[in-house]
Amino acid sequence: MHLVVLVMGATVAVAGEPKVFQEKGGLLVIEVESSPSTAPWVSGTATAGYTGASYTAWEGPDVTKWPPAKEVFAHQFRFKITKPGRYIFAVRNWIKQEYASYFVQLDGAPTHDHYFSFKKQNVQKWSWTTWVDTGTEHKAAYFDLTAGEHTLGFKGRTGYQGILLDRFHLYMSHVPDPLSTSLPESPSR
Repeated sequence: MHLVVLVMGATVAVAGEPKVFQEKGGLLVIEVESSPSTAPWVSGTATAGYTGASYTAWEGPDVTKWPPAKEVFAHQFRFKITKPGRYIFAVRNWIKQEYASYFVQLDGAPTHDHYFSFKKQNVQKWSWTTWVDTGTEHKAAYFDLTAGEHTLGFKGRTGYQGILLDRFHLYMSHVPDPLSTSLPESPSR
């Protein structure tokens, strides 16, 4: 249930109500700071080059075990897909060392894939390198999304600000220049 307040004929979002971002034309752009950071995720501005108002850093320790199947990730983003299909998943991230990673959960699924950025040339600079480790292989990251609302959650794995997250894009293969940092954040309701 959503609470809507009318003020002088205008619809106003109620404080604390989660945003639902809207995909348009096969593209969804979300600034990570658009969802409140929940400890041990923290907002930061000390590392230059981020887009939007800030980035989010994992301040927790290194996570050496895969999360329990029933764990719900606290740092979540809601979005609505109108055009179902395969969406490539890319996270703009900054890593402190050659290897840094985080877990991603889609729609509360009991399995959590392990996503990472791993390239020597991407250390200590912003990069779109995003791979998934399924436990048996490393592959390009994508989701097959149905029409409707979805929730994407993040959990850090590389501790003590070993990874910073700036924004993420979900896009279909036909979208031109889908990783441009000049793309505005998708509208939300």
